[in-house]
Amino acid sequence: MKLVAHESGSKEKPAILFLHGLGVSSWMWHDQFEGLKDDFYCLGVDLPGNGESFQAEWHSLDKSAAQVAQLIREKTADGKAHVVGLSLGGYTAVSLLTNHPDTVYSMIVSGISTSPLMKKRWARPLSKVIPYLIKFKPLVRLSAKTMQFPEEIVPLYFRDIDRLSKQTIQRIYHEVLNYRLPSLPSSRADDLLVSSGDKEAGAILRGLNFVKKHYGKTAVVQAPDAHHGWNAEHPQLFTDMIRAWVLNQPLPDRLKIINPPQRKILAFD
Repeated sequence: MKLVAHESGSKEKPAILFLHGLGVSSWMWHDQFEGLKDDFYCLGVDLPGNGESFQAEWHSLDKSAAQVAQLIREKTADGKAHVVGLSLGGYTAVSLLTNHPDTVYSMIVSGISTSPLMKKRWARPLSKVIPYLIKFKPLVRLSAKTMQFPEEIVPLYFRDIDRLSKQTIQRIYHEVLNYRLPSLPSSRADDLLVSSGDKEAGAILRGLNFVKKHYGKTAVVQAPDAHHGWNAEHPQLFTDMIRAWVLNQPLPDRLKIINPPQRKILAFD
C-alpha cells in the first residue's frame, strides 16, 4: 500500500517534505504548511501505520525510509526534496539520508536521541506496556495539553492514537529505544541540521553534544523555552528555521547555536 501524502503549494517550487511523530500525522505541520506554501511545494507524508496510512504495515525505520524515498521520486519534479522530521519522523529522516541520499537536498531533524534511551533489560518489558499507556485516554488528553494542540486539532490526535495498532507501537518503540545514530555520509554532513527544544528529555539533549563531537560538520541548534513538539509551541520560529536552512541563509537569532553551520551561508537580499 502506498503512503498517503498531503500536498500544498506549486510543484514548480522547491519541495519540502515533512515527517511527523508517533501518534500524530501530517496535520502536526499545519502551521509550517501555512507559512511556507506560497514559496515551496510542501509534502506531508503519513508514515506506515500512522494517520491516513494506518493500513500500511510498519516494518522498520529503514523500510519506511525506502517508501518515503520512492514517494519523493514520484511526487517531486526532480526526485529530491528538503526534508524535515520530528521525533519518529526525525529517525526516519536520518535513515533516508543514510540509505537514499540521492533524494535529499538538505535535512532538519528534531527530538531524536543518538544512543539507546535505556538499557535493554528495561526496554523489552516497557515495549509491552507502552501500547496500553499510549492509548490511555487521560494520558492522551495530558499529552495534547502539553503539546499545546488547538482545540480543533485534539479530535485528530485522538483519532490517530486510536488507529495505531499494538504491533505498530511495539515495533516502533523497539527500534527507538535501542536506537544508535548511524554513520552519516561524510559528504552530506553539512546538509544536516539537528535541533531540539531546551526542555527536551536528557537523552536527547545529550545527543546534541554527541552530534557536535562526532559529526563536526553537522549544524546543531537549540530552541529556547521549548519541549519535544516545539513546532507547535513556537510555530513561527520553527518555520523561520526551515526557511533559513532551505534557502541557506542565517538561522534565526532566537536559536542557540551549539555547532554552527559549515555550509557557505548566503546573505539575505
